[in-house]
Amino acid sequence: MSSVLDQLGALLARFDDDSYAALANRGLVRRARKDLEQQRVDIVEQGAAQVVVSFGAQRIRFDHRGPAHAQCDCPASGICQHILAAAMGLQQTLDRKSTRLN
Repeated sequence: MSSVLDQLGALLARFDDDSYAALANRGLVRRARKDLEQQRVDIVEQGAAQVVVSFGAQRIRFDHRGPAHAQCDCPASGICQHILAAAMGLQQTLDRKSTRLN
């Protein structure tokens, strides 16, 4: 993993639904969870400064600061359901990889 992915994974490991709701609202958290049942998160780019994931038609950019500073290419301003779903999906993916390594 790249160092930004390591940092992002460590940050996301501490997130729960209340943490995500603090960034947006409970309704968006529910919608993001529902979207995750239908779509998957794929890492499409890893660099020294950012990680880009795809979620459906959207691309979401994360840096070491996590979902609060992520950027989505959808027209919504601020934290959207795609950012939340991408963070949740990335969290699940990194948790699974960590579990397999231990």
